[in-house]
Amino acid sequence: MNGRILVIDPVASSRTCTNLRLIASCYVPMLVERVEDALPAARQEKLGAILIDTPDPVEDLRTLRRDPRLRDIPTIVLSAGTDPSLRITVLKAGAIDYMQKPVDDALLAARLRAILRQNAAADEAGPAPSGLAEDAPAFERPGCVALIGNPSDCVSRLRADLRDHIRDTICVMSREEVLSDSENSPDVYVIDADLGGLGGGLRLMSDLRSRAATRHAHVCIVGHALRPDAAAMAWDLGADEVVTTPLAPDELALRLGTMMQGKRAMDGRRASVAQGLRMAMVDPLTGLHNRRFAMPRLQTMAQADLAILLIDLDRFKSVNDRWGHAAGDVVLSEVAARLAAQLRPGDLVARIGGEEFLIALPDMKLAAALDIAERLCREVAGTPVTIPSGEDLCVTISIGLATRGRMGTEPVMDTVDRADHALLQSKAAGRNQVTVGSAAPEWAARSA
Repeated sequence: MNGRILVIDPVASSRTCTNLRLIASCYVPMLVERVEDALPAARQEKLGAILIDTPDPVEDLRTLRRDPRLRDIPTIVLSAGTDPSLRITVLKAGAIDYMQKPVDDALLAARLRAILRQNAAADEAGPAPSGLAEDAPAFERPGCVALIGNPSDCVSRLRADLRDHIRDTICVMSREEVLSDSENSPDVYVIDADLGGLGGGLRLMSDLRSRAATRHAHVCIVGHALRPDAAAMAWDLGADEVVTTPLAPDELALRLGTMMQGKRAMDGRRASVAQGLRMAMVDPLTGLHNRRFAMPRLQTMAQADLAILLIDLDRFKSVNDRWGHAAGDVVLSEVAARLAAQLRPGDLVARIGGEEFLIALPDMKLAAALDIAERLCREVAGTPVTIPSGEDLCVTISIGLATRGRMGTEPVMDTVDRADHALLQSKAAGRNQVTVGSAAPEWAARSA
């Protein structure tokens, strides 16, 4: 978590005050008078947040946003102005928040902690997918904003006010509905701070953060009578937005829109990382595990009786040479599906080479494993594979089988080697058959 904070403020006494407040919270301030003075130094430092307290914050924000290395740094504008239109202009210019002076020390510290926490969460979610920072597509699925509050007429009025300002779906939910519906979780929750009694909204937010289905949702706490210490607590408990004064519908809609964009960005990062992890372990053509996943997995399976099958498609090169690689891909995908369909949930099946597959059967003795291997040969050969040209190809496989006992001392990769030698014997003997590899060394020694 980076606690380096850039402060842009032309008034020396004000800069000194902010400097002392930040140091008291163990942040590292960087103080400048003008935004132009900040740019060279800020490009060299990794900043956690920016505070702007200048006569023209909108133009300063635009200057920051023109620099690709600074435009995504969360920025708070501090101002004594009370004009609602200024707040909206500042938010549209890219500020993450507008805080009216004088700002309570505890509230400012909590707001910065929330920003740094969100920065850390973004870093943990992974890098932004390629194109994520580009303009939004012409069509984007509407999100869902849930309003939770009491009394219901206030919530209904808020829903009516927002309806003309946001394109996302707006729904009204009770606390019980929020906690019981784990299938259709909204993207953003707007929660009355005093829902069901003093502090009830904060307790609901904590509940949402503790549940897998809702922990990544964004939460806006609304409490028009919240004291600064209570608002600071809301930030510290995980709120993504805290509204302490009545806002015009267009400003609230703007803040909710920013939250929705942030939620989508974080979802995109998590999905990108999940897809990357999946692609590191899964063969993209067949959907089976790949060699990178399979070989370490064998080591963990070797604590039990284990049967290993190495499988190779017969004369597969001729398929590619005669009908093309598109036909070869169809054959590989279909064979992979047939192999996987015959196995138990705990079995391992992987594509470990061009047309070579590995199957590991835990808790499996030789006789049962041989039955399965022979059934796989029949299953693949029994039905032709239809290729893109419409022709039907008869496909067969050869299998090498080796087993090891749960008390065996043979390295599991030696068992794989024995299965590989058995596979070569199946090929040499005419293909479309199963060959059992020689016994493991310890068993051969016992039978001598």
